[in-house]
Formats: sequence, structure tokens, C-alpha cells
Amino acid sequence: MTDWLDQFEKWLRAGGVGGRGLGEETISTYLKVARMIAKAKSPTSIIRPDLTMATKLKYIAVLRQWAAFTNDDELADRVKLGPKMRQLMNARSSTMPRKIEAFTDAEVSRFLKTLERFKGGKPEWAWPCISLQVYLGLRVGADLAGLRHEAVVQAVKTGKLMLMGKRDRMDEMPAGFVRDELRALAVLPDWDIVADLISPESRGQPEHKHRAQAYQTYRKVLLIIDQHAKIGASKTHRFRHWAITNFIKNVAKGDYKRAQRFARHSNLETTLRYYRTVDISEDDAALAELKRKK
Repeated sequence: MTDWLDQFEKWLRAGGVGGRGLGEETISTYLKVARMIAKAKSPTSIIRPDLTMATKLKYIAVLRQWAAFTNDDELADRVKLGPKMRQLMNARSSTMPRKIEAFTDAEVSRFLKTLERFKGGKPEWAWPCISLQVYLGLRVGADLAGLRHEAVVQAVKTGKLMLMGKRDRMDEMPAGFVRDELRALAVLPDWDIVADLISPESRGQPEHKHRAQAYQTYRKVLLIIDQHAKIGASKTHRFRHWAITNFIKNVAKGDYKRAQRFARHSNLETTLRYYRTVDISEDDAALAELKRKK
């Protein structure tokens, strides 16, 4: 295995597909994925339904390099972004992780206070986009990157945000409490999706490269902010878990359907998993007050 891995590394350092130099971190990541490909039953089987879209896109990039390195024309054809590959990329696991990990209220509070310092600074999209992600529980790779400018402008007027999420499904979100963030986005130059705003240089690229580049840019800004907050903000999905759990505890309470609409889960069972993480001991004071009034 070492011989072919060394050869693949040399090939990547020479430029790989396209002949452009790759960074050390990228090469290291590609080699890790290459080891997975070598052990898999078939190269494309590493693209599992439970992976995030960002990870799937990364694996596709490695598979393309691998197909060119091994002169595997069949694999090269399979990883083209056609109907079959889109179906594979859009596949979702029917199961959620056993443990839903969310940031604590204290961690989110500390992060938001740090984020507030970036309000009005550069890049202009940072404060409003990241704030919307936290408060509305947006998925970076699906919801946030599908946010339309016209939807933002309309939400400023109505307090309701139409959001394009998974599988191009349109959902309505309560947005009156985040009007400041929406106004900040609405006055910026026209853009089609937040990914355009985050990474303008990626326009004109295939969508998968476009989204991946925008996501990496977004993460870099998050990490800069987290140098001060120090909560591990690179684990962006924990903000979504916090937002849903916070909504359940403070707004929906026992109204499962209401929580499902906020989370935009197609399956109620997914929402119910969050209820299992809520600490019911927090209800003790409320129950004691109810008993006192009897």
C-alpha cells in the first residue's frame, strides 16, 4: 500500500487533475480518503448517506483525482455530476446520531457576544449570516447556501422568511426577531444565494465546487471569531442542535408539531430525538409553582 500511496502523493504534488498545486492540508486529506478508497468494496461506496454534503463533495474531489491517477475511465464517468451522482449525493440517512450534541446556552451566549464585535465589519456578510445560522438553526450547506436575496428583502417587510432547504423544499421561518440581520443582508449588492455572497470568485464554477468553496470560506470566518469565543464553532451543526433544543424548551414545549415546523424536519421522529435530550428536571420549578397555586 505504501508504494502506491507514495506515488499518488507525488502525483498530487505535481498538480494532479488540472495541473494546479494543492496545499499541504488538502494533500493530507486526499491521502486519508485514498486509504479509505483502497479498503472499500467499490470506490463510490465511501459516499455514505449519513455524511454531510461538504464531506461528500470532498470525497468526490478525491475520487476524481483517483480516477485520473489510476486511468480508471469507468470511475471517472461514474463521478461526473449526472443524475446517478446527484441521487447518490442527495441520499440521506434515515437515522440520526444516537447523541445529539448541542452547544450550551452559555457557549452560545459567549459566541454571540464575540460575534457582535464583528457587526458592521468586513466581510459584511459575516455578522448577519452567522447570526441567522445560530438563531434559526440553519444548515450551512443546505439552508444558508439556498437563501435568496429576494426572500431576504421580503422577510424584512413581512417578518417571514421563505427558505429553500433540502431537496429544494421551500419552508417558512419566523424572522421578525432577526430583522436587523435581514436588513444588513438586504442592503448589500445583489446576490443569488449566500454562497455567491460568501465566495464571489466561485461564480461560474460547477455548483458542487461553488458550494464547497463557499463553505470553506464561511468556516474560516467562523474560526477567526472562535479564536475569541473558544467554543469549537467549527462544529457548525451544534448551533442548529442548540437552536432546536432552545425552541423546544422555551417556545414549543410539548407541541411536537410546532417544533417540527421550526426544525423543518420531514419526519416527526427526527424532532422527537431532540425532546429526549431536554433535561426534564428544568420543569421542577414550574411544577412546584403549579402545585403551590392549587
